[in-house]
Amino acid sequence: MLDCGANVDCRPEWLAQFGVMGSAYAKAVLGIADPKVGIISNGEERVKGNAQAIEAATLLDRAPINFVGNVEGKGVFENVADVCVTDGFVGNVMLKLSEGAANLIGEIVVEEIKRGGPLTKVGAGLVRPALRRVRDKLSYDSYGGAPLLGLRGNCIVAHGRAKREAIRSAVRQAVAEVNEDVVGRIGELVRVDALRTPTEA
Repeated sequence: MLDCGANVDCRPEWLAQFGVMGSAYAKAVLGIADPKVGIISNGEERVKGNAQAIEAATLLDRAPINFVGNVEGKGVFENVADVCVTDGFVGNVMLKLSEGAANLIGEIVVEEIKRGGPLTKVGAGLVRPALRRVRDKLSYDSYGGAPLLGLRGNCIVAHGRAKREAIRSAVRQAVAEVNEDVVGRIGELVRVDALRTPTEA
C-alpha cells in the first residue's frame, strides 16, 4: 500500500506516481510479473471516490501499469490488487485500524480460551503451534517496517513502538534491499515503464 503515512496531503499525479513505483517494487522485489494496481475508494464503481481519487484513477488508467480500478477497504484483504494506492492520511488510518483489529481479535481468542472449560483448553493446546504461526504473521515485529520508496537510497520505516525483534527484522530487510539492489532495480523498471505507451503495457 502506498502511501502509509509519509505524504498525508497528495496531488492526484503523486498517486499515479505511487502506482508506477509500487508496480515496479512488486515486480523487482516481490517477483510479481504483472502486478495489479488499484486505488483505494469508497466503492468499486469508477464514479465513486473524492475528486482526488477520481482524477488519480484517470491518470493511473493511462499509466503503463496493470490498473484494475477502485478497491474498497475490504478488497485490500481479499487481494483484489497487489498494489493499493492512496494518500498517506488514509493509508496510515487503514494501517493502524488493521493493526488494532488484529490485536483485538487476538485478545478475544485468548479471552475465550481462558473462559472455556477443560475441553476448550485441551483443544487450544493442540492448535497452539498454528495459533503462534498466525500471531507471527499478524505481528509487525516479524516484518520490521516498510520501505520508503522514491528515494535514491534504502530506507526502512519502523513502527513507532518497535521493540528489539522489530528492529532486528527491519535491519534484515534493509540488508536484503541493499543485496538485491532494490533502488537500482526499481529505478530501471520505472525508466523502462516510462518509455512504454499505455497500449504496450
